[in-house]
Order: sequence, then structure tokens, then C-alpha cells
Amino acid sequence: EERGTLQRIFFPLPKFITKYWSYPEVQVAKNTILETVVRSSPEEKIASFLSEMKTATLALQRQQLLNVVLTLALHPLLGGKLIFQSSYMISTRFAALLIAFLFNVYLVYFYSLRVHYMPSASNYTGYFQYWDGRSQFLNILSLIEFALYLILTVRRIINSTAANDIIASVKYESTLLNVVMRIVSSPVVLFLCLFDASWFIILSLFAFLATTQTYWFYVPCLIDVVFQFKEMYFLYSAITKNIVKISYTMLLTFLILYFITIVVFFAVDEPYTFNGIYSGCSSNDTIIGCWLTHLDYGLNSPPQWSGDGYINPVIKQHFTYSTTLTVVMGTLYQLLYVIVINLVLQAIISGLIIDTFSSMRAEDEFIHQDTMDKCFICSILREEFEQAGIDFTVHIKEEHNVWHYLWYKIYLDLKDPDDYSINEKYAALCYKNPRMFTKFVPIKKSISLSAFAGKQTDTKADEHLVSLLKRIDDLESSVLEKLTKQLLSLRPSKRTDALLGDSEE
Repeated sequence: EERGTLQRIFFPLPKFITKYWSYPEVQVAKNTILETVVRSSPEEKIASFLSEMKTATLALQRQQLLNVVLTLALHPLLGGKLIFQSSYMISTRFAALLIAFLFNVYLVYFYSLRVHYMPSASNYTGYFQYWDGRSQFLNILSLIEFALYLILTVRRIINSTAANDIIASVKYESTLLNVVMRIVSSPVVLFLCLFDASWFIILSLFAFLATTQTYWFYVPCLIDVVFQFKEMYFLYSAITKNIVKISYTMLLTFLILYFITIVVFFAVDEPYTFNGIYSGCSSNDTIIGCWLTHLDYGLNSPPQWSGDGYINPVIKQHFTYSTTLTVVMGTLYQLLYVIVINLVLQAIISGLIIDTFSSMRAEDEFIHQDTMDKCFICSILREEFEQAGIDFTVHIKEEHNVWHYLWYKIYLDLKDPDDYSINEKYAALCYKNPRMFTKFVPIKKSISLSAFAGKQTDTKADEHLVSLLKRIDDLESSVLEKLTKQLLSLRPSKRTDALLGDSEE
């Protein structure tokens, strides 16, 4: 609440959330939010989460719309999930990769052992009456592969985030044709959707060529393994993340080698070699041939001059002290070539990749640690809950489930504002303002920890009260004991005085 007290809110969960929340595309949107949210501070993380809520909301709305326009027959294949699909079931994409892998194993086995004759796909496609059992099985398997990639392509296009604005504006009573026409009518959106599915379009093309031409087109389909396993995609991202810097470094390498090619081609009479490979820079060769030779072999191998001992290149122009000058220039040329070409430029490219990989790994470890050891909502460490005897897993699933805040926003969006309660009006206002939302979310606060702290306070108060009562009892006992002694000490004295008085009389 605005006055800073904690309050648990209960609300009815919209039906379409429970129906579509477990769908694959929705889970992808959910994981993307957790990976891309800013984590520099608890407040910025919550504000960033608020801005990313729209991604998951549109994913849910898209599945609701696709369920209507695709009907129950097509939606499981192109938008939703199969009824019998579970977490341990082989995915469609992995099944396509597995088929491509089996085709490659079969091709290598056939061409290595030559166990039987295998015609190319183009020789028997469409001639069922002439096929043997093996050919029928291979062709049916290739058709299944092509169908799987087509399904993946269409699914990626219609689930592309590029069409979010169009999906949000289309009414749920629309047909599939209306949705398609809306997308086609916007060339930019259509291009972005096709670009988003470009890799699956390429895989579908390879599968088509493998089905109609030769099975060797299944070889490039194996590259899809990079995008299906997180560890391999991590390495791919480390290379592509700095692709611009790497491209500029390679361009610089080409220019330096071109400059070297011009110098060697016009100044040196007897060119060097690269590990026995002729550099192609004599007067009988071409400049482009000399440059290509340096590109092919000069990046890894230093120049090797003819003759024994120190470097003494033969130049085309002779003049006074030319021999001494050529020795000095040849040594400097060799030194600069090894340092700049063989060491520095290659080290720059490898350094960019290694540094990017290290930073990405550190960021990934930070996200993993922040997710596993800290509550996303309150940003309180797991250790504090464990010390209080509170199950951290139960806390992040029930008390501070991050997706409950998304569901509550969807609930408020679907409800008529005129029917809002006082708390709902305040919550709806907070969802519109990131600063207010950070105050609405209980950062560094938890009801369970507050209850535990209250119990500790009550326990300490009880212990203090018991200790105080004990001290009072001890004091009371001590006072009574002293008074008793004083009374006992006074009684004999009075009796003696009385006796003395009687004797005097």
C-alpha cells in the first residue's frame, strides 16, 4: 500500500492464462524476459520487468487469437502444443535434426563401405512402382523431414514478434485469412516476419533439395545443432556479438596484405615462399594472384627467403649501398610481417572473441546466481530465508511469484475500471508509472520474514519478562531472609533487658 505496509492480494486468474501459459511460445517469451531484464539494482530490475511485461502479454494474446483462427486442427501444430506433449517428449525441431543426422550417418556409411547401390533422390522421385523397400523408406523419411521444416517455418512466421502490433489490433472473431491479409498488407511487417524465420526457410530449402536432388543437402542441416543447445549457441553468440569489430579487423588485414603485395610485386626480384608455397609475386605473375596467395598462406606462415643465413632479398633496382639497404630492409620487413600479420592481427580477432566469451560467461553466471540465490521481487538473499527457517523455493513460488504480478496486470486490464476496488485502482495506477510500481512491489520486504521477526521479538520479550520475574522472586526471597534474621536477632535482646529490670527492683 501507499503507506508502506505489506498486504497480500487475491484475485481470480483469467481463464486464458491457465490455458495458454504452458504453451511453448509463451514460455520462450517468459524466459526472454528473465534473461534480458536489467539487474543493476532492485529498483531498475522491477522497472525493467514492468516494461517487458507486454512481451508475455502479447504472446498470450497471440495464442488466444491463433486458437480461434487456426481452429483445433492446426493450432497444436502451428501455434500451440499437442495434447500428449510433455517436457520429456522430443521436440519437432530436434526430431528434424535427428532425421538429418541419420541421413548423414547413412551417407557416410554407404560411401565408405559401398555396401549397396543408392541412387540419388532425383532419379526415383515420383516413381513408386520402381522403388524397392529401402528407397521407399528413405523418400518417406525425407518427405517427413521437409514437412517438419515447413511446419517450423510457418510456426515461426505466425508467432513472430514483428507482428505484435497487428496481432494486438485484430479482433478474436477474425478468420485466418483476415490475419494473413493484415500482415501481407504491411510490407515492413511481412519482411520482418520472413526475416525472423529466415533460418527455417533456409532449412526448408535444403530439405526440399535433399528430397528432389541429392541427400547430401542434409549436411548443412546439421548446423541447426548450434541453435538447439545452449552451450553451443553460447559459443556462436561470442563470435557473432563482435562481428562488426571482427569485420573491420579483417578489412584492415586485407588492406595491409594488399599494401605488402604491391611492395613485393614491384620491388623484389626473387619473391619468398610460405612453407614451400610459391608467393606468386614475380613479374610473370599477376597482382591479384600475389594478393590471394598472401591471404591464403601469409596469415599463418611467415615469409621464407631463398638462400642461407640472414635475409638478403634481391631487388630489381641496384644502386650504391643497395646490398646493405636490402639486408636492413629485409630484416625489418620480416620482423614487421611476423609481428603485425602473424601475431597482432590474429591476436586482435582471437582477443575480441575471448573477451566477449568471458564477459558473456560472467554475465550468464551473474544472472544464474541472481535467479537462484535471490528473490526476483524482494531481492532478499536465500540465506536470510534459510536462517529464518523459511523454504526459499516456496517463497518464490507462492509468496513472491514474479509472474503473479503479470497475471494481476492482465486481470486489471480485462476488468472494467468502473468496477475497481480501492486497492485495484491504486495498483492500476502503479502499473502505469515505473516509479510507483517500484513502491508497489515489496522490495526488501517479506511477510514471512516480518512474521519471523515478530516471533523473535515476542520470544525475546517473553524471555526478558521471565528473567525479570525471576529477579523479582530472588529479590523478594533475599529481602524476606534479611527481615527474618533481623527479627530473630531482636527478640533475645528484649528478653535480657526485662530480666535485668526485675533484678534491680
